[in-house]
Amino acid sequence: MPLKFGRLGVATKTYYVQKTGFPFYDACQLVGAMHLFFGSGASSLRDLRTHWELSGPVVGANLANYGERLKGKGLERVEQTLVVLDKLEDSRGEVEGFFEARPPKTEVLKKVKREVVSGYLEPAWLGGARSPDAARYGVLASQRGLPSKRPVPEILVATLGLTQAALAYGNDEVTTVLPVLENSVQPMTPFITFKQRYQHRAGGAISTVFAALGILADLGLRYRIQDFAFAYHGGRGFHYSGLLGLHRLCAAFADVKEFAHEALGYLERTRSLEAGVPLDLARLLADFLKNPSMDTLAAMARAKARVLVDEDLPVYVRKADEPVQG
Repeated sequence: MPLKFGRLGVATKTYYVQKTGFPFYDACQLVGAMHLFFGSGASSLRDLRTHWELSGPVVGANLANYGERLKGKGLERVEQTLVVLDKLEDSRGEVEGFFEARPPKTEVLKKVKREVVSGYLEPAWLGGARSPDAARYGVLASQRGLPSKRPVPEILVATLGLTQAALAYGNDEVTTVLPVLENSVQPMTPFITFKQRYQHRAGGAISTVFAALGILADLGLRYRIQDFAFAYHGGRGFHYSGLLGLHRLCAAFADVKEFAHEALGYLERTRSLEAGVPLDLARLLADFLKNPSMDTLAAMARAKARVLVDEDLPVYVRKADEPVQG
């Protein structure tokens, strides 16, 4: 049950964030709703499978602060997003009414205006690779995909959530990452205290893990994080999104925090291309955190030994059908 803030004599409200089935867009919605309706105040969260229920004291947020933060992060299409935030401020009452309605919001959806979702907000709805989850949506499983229209209040709130995403930069690739929270039975303030900018030169494969591990290091002992949603914006129009699949690491973080912080340290060193930067080790660490295996662990040991003793030891991952040497 959500916390009864009213028992403390505090005016409270409850809002409902309906899920679309696209993890990054839904994570943006949830984060945006937390910030818009509760500002820096406390709230409780319930995951009801088809939607989230947020409850807490009425506080509200100063949207001008989010615009300044967005400029500082250099997010793609900043000007367009600032226009959306201005529109959100002007229509706050309409947006609040939309999220106060209980899902499936049938009557509300009949009246509300819809617009096409921007590619930087949810690339799975536009051109780019289709994830396995998209297959259930039929035309979205095609090579190009089709633009999808969503309710305007939903898009406005999701755009606010996007301003809070962590950004990982690698070469000409940009990845945005947000944590997906589990149920909270204690008051929680919107998670605004994690590092939100990561830069590396080890290739796009480590972007999502780099940002997710950084968020986990900042929040893992304070909030129950179940996974991370991401949106990848690569070169030549190659975009995709989904869940990162770090639920096992999230669940065990308290027991492996020292290893996680050590891994984060190696990933942070990849911002430079100077001699001695452990690019191979960083890539192996990212691969191991996503898909733990003994082969990758052995390769990590070799790479770490090379870093520690400054020798050119070969970094080798045995193929599945090869015999174990030695």
